[in-house]
Amino acid sequence: EDDLEVEGDDLELRLARLQFLLDRRAELLCSVRLRQNPHNVHEWHKRVKIFEDQDAPEKVIKAYAEAVQTVDPERADGKPHSLWVAFARYYEDNEDLDSARDIFDRATQVAYRSMEDLSNVWCEYAEMELRHDNFDLAIKVLHKAVSVSDKVARSKDVTSLPVQQRVWKSTKLWCMYADLEESLGTLESTKGVYERMIDLKVATPQVLINYAHMLEEGKYFEDSFRVYEKGVNLFEWPLSKELWLAYLSKFTARYQGAKIERARDLFEQALEKVPAEERRVVYLMYATLEEQHGLVKNAMAIYDRAAKEVTPAERYELYLLYINKATEFFGVTKTRSIYEAATQNVPDTKVKEICIRYAQLEQTLGEIDRARGIYQYGSQHCDPGKNDALWDAWNNFEVRHGNEDTFREMLRIKRSVQLQFSQKHVNTTDAGIANDAQHAAKRQKISSDMEALERQMMDQTMQQLAEDPSRSRGGDIIAMGGEQVSQLPAGAPQKNTDEINLDDDDDDEEEEGTREPGDKGTTKQSLGALNISEKAVPAAVYGGFAAQEGEEQGALARFKQKQPEEALPAAAIAATAAAAAAAAAAAAAAASARREIGRRNGAAADEAAAAPAVHVHSLSAAAAAIAAAAIAAAAISAAAIAAAAAAAAAA
Repeated sequence: EDDLEVEGDDLELRLARLQFLLDRRAELLCSVRLRQNPHNVHEWHKRVKIFEDQDAPEKVIKAYAEAVQTVDPERADGKPHSLWVAFARYYEDNEDLDSARDIFDRATQVAYRSMEDLSNVWCEYAEMELRHDNFDLAIKVLHKAVSVSDKVARSKDVTSLPVQQRVWKSTKLWCMYADLEESLGTLESTKGVYERMIDLKVATPQVLINYAHMLEEGKYFEDSFRVYEKGVNLFEWPLSKELWLAYLSKFTARYQGAKIERARDLFEQALEKVPAEERRVVYLMYATLEEQHGLVKNAMAIYDRAAKEVTPAERYELYLLYINKATEFFGVTKTRSIYEAATQNVPDTKVKEICIRYAQLEQTLGEIDRARGIYQYGSQHCDPGKNDALWDAWNNFEVRHGNEDTFREMLRIKRSVQLQFSQKHVNTTDAGIANDAQHAAKRQKISSDMEALERQMMDQTMQQLAEDPSRSRGGDIIAMGGEQVSQLPAGAPQKNTDEINLDDDDDDEEEEGTREPGDKGTTKQSLGALNISEKAVPAAVYGGFAAQEGEEQGALARFKQKQPEEALPAAAIAATAAAAAAAAAAAAAAASARREIGRRNGAAADEAAAAPAVHVHSLSAAAAAIAAAAIAAAAISAAAIAAAAAAAAAA
């Protein structure tokens, strides 16, 4: 409570303390952040800026000194060299160059994280000297920066060396050094710097172009050409692109036709090293040289080479230029071979345009038949539904120079080409874009749920047949994929596994189990081998005629029960005849069904012999046919039984 009481001047004192605290708020916050991360370069710059706003030089110098001693370049958050540069710049602004040089000298000895940081320090050092017109000191600073021993220069792996021994590889330092020598030094000293860069392999294509340009300004043309030669041998394409273009243009401008053979050799060397997609410019320069200072024949040969070697997208324009040059030097009659070559080499989308130009040329020369033939050739590459230019030109041509037959021929060709392109359009599907492997995979894959269901049903059927062989009709049953469920004995002849042996003749030989030679009918013995089960006919079928329990059964017992004098009425005779006819019809239908099934299974056997597996659809069709025949036979048999029952009732 005593502390809270305000007496006398305590209020003013406390307000002064509060204001002092508020004035130091930014400094205190910066101190807190630096305690959290002492390697934050940005926060150190903010701290210095606070002291500069307070106009406290001692605090600024102390902050810089503390910053460069605290920040670890390997762990620095930011660019640590900027602290050294700003520290030296503070002394420079206060006209204390000696202290600034001392700061820079100390900065060049710091183990920076990257070579770029040290090269920036050296460049700032040299720029400080230049700002104060100390040109010689600036050159000495850069010379000291790029100095390197021969042992270090010859070493293959310099990444493990300290950054001070690797800074000589900095292109930035070398370029600044060369610029200073070119501006302030002599030609010989500048050439020495450039040659040293080439020897140490730190020169870039632009550096070599600058070097050659400097020599050219000094009238040292051959020396500049030697620099270009070094450059194109030192760099590969595409880095050497600008060097080659500058070299060829400078050489042709300098010597023109005086050293034509040397120029030809240069162009041939360039074409060997330049890729096909970049040769167009070189070919055009080469052809221009031959046109102006060489032979026109050589120029035409160069255009012909260029039109065949450049990329297909550039051939059309190059052929047009070739045709124009040939027309200029040799006349239009010499362009026929060029047009013919163009129709073979340009892309299909440009063939129609070449053909239109070619046909117009032939019309000009009066060659009507040749022009018509050109239109016919070009029409094969032009869809009538999309490109009408060639067809319109051909139509106008036939109107002027043709007759009824030639016009009909044009219309016929147009319809044929339109049909051809429409078929291509139909056949071009998304599946056609895929590769052959994807095609095979898609064809083998089951694309329908119904096919998958049928496959599942077939597998269940095969499994049941494997568990109960008596249900099989004999022979091999081949599952999907070629797996055999049951196999024939070794050496047994191959036969259709699903064939049903049929007999068209209902004679006594079938009942006795005998067969005629070559007869394929199913005998009693073969049917017995199938283990066919018997099932009793329900008593309801016979009605009142069913035998009572203990009563003698059979035809003889029924015959004894009848009275000799009784005779069957006419209705009973008719019913019996109807029943016999129905039974005969049932037998005929069953025989016909068996023959049809045998024929289908015979065809299936031929397909099974050629294919590694029986397809699910074939088996399903055969099973459906058998089921239909069985249902028909059962229906006819039921009709026959009903007819017999009616006859008996009538009797």
